[in-house]
Parts: sequence; C-alpha cells; structure tokens
Amino acid sequence: MLNGRFNQGGDKGRCSSELSKKGIDVRTLGTLLLTLGIKPEASDPRGLTHGVWRIFNGETSDFIRIKGLRDSRPGVPAAAVSGGQFAAHGNPAGDIFVMPRFFEGNTARRIGLSISQAIVMMHEVIHLTGKGDEEFAPGKGQDAGSRALSDLIIKSCYNGTLDSSDLAFNF
Repeated sequence: MLNGRFNQGGDKGRCSSELSKKGIDVRTLGTLLLTLGIKPEASDPRGLTHGVWRIFNGETSDFIRIKGLRDSRPGVPAAAVSGGQFAAHGNPAGDIFVMPRFFEGNTARRIGLSISQAIVMMHEVIHLTGKGDEEFAPGKGQDAGSRALSDLIIKSCYNGTLDSSDLAFNF
C-alpha cells in the first residue's frame, strides 16, 4: 500500500504524500501495519487475554466498548480502540476488532473484498496513530468523518476515481 503496489494510479509517492498532508504519520502507519498480530480465536474466544495480539474478533469479544459498538453500529466492518484498558496491556496505540461485516463483502462492488479489507485495515490503523474520524470532516460527525477518511485512502492510495461507496461493504 504505502510502497505503491496498492496505488493503481501509478504514482508511487502519492499515497504517502496525500496522507502526510492530512497530518498522518506515514512511518508510524507503516510500522503499525507491519506489526499487527491477529489473535487466534481458539486461544481465547471472548478476547479477554491480550498478550502480543493487536487484532481481535469483535463479534465474540467481551470488552465493554466493543459490545457497545456491536449494538450501536452493527454494520461497521472493524473498529480501532485505544487508551484506557488497552494502553494498560502494553499496546499504547490500541487494538483493532474485526466484525462479521469485515468478511461479508458484495463481490459486485467496484472495489473487491480483499482490497476493501485492506482499506478498512489502513483506516483503522490510522486511528491507532491518533487520528479520529471527526478530524477528516470537522463538524459533520463520526459517520461523515469515517467516509471522508476512507475516501482519502481510496483516492490517494488506490484509485482516484472511486470512493467509499464503492467498497465491498457499506458502513
């Protein structure tokens, strides 16, 4: 993604350049993307043991913030959480919880499932660098900010003619 292979537009530096213009620390983003560890569900289905893992099953996790998200925003494919109890586990940047929607893509969409998943992971890792959704659409709320962040990733790092409405899943 950040090395240009993800960008279909051919401009290898565009992704890093455009993200940097929005105040995203591209080096930290790259490091976090490379060091995410996916926790095997069988090892702890309720997601209560942290360890070295950074990606968890959001459907089965018993973390209060994730349970609330499942109820309040059932269509989101993933969520990043940071601070509080997560920092106490040695991961000050936070963690990512993937929801069932992450695996349920519409293959007829213009951006296929695997690329949509990569875009969502990048979106969530940007949150781990300290950027909230609202920063990408000030005064318009979290949903508009989330779409604006996904649009930034898609247009800068994948294809300048597409946007978040072209993802394999709507959120």
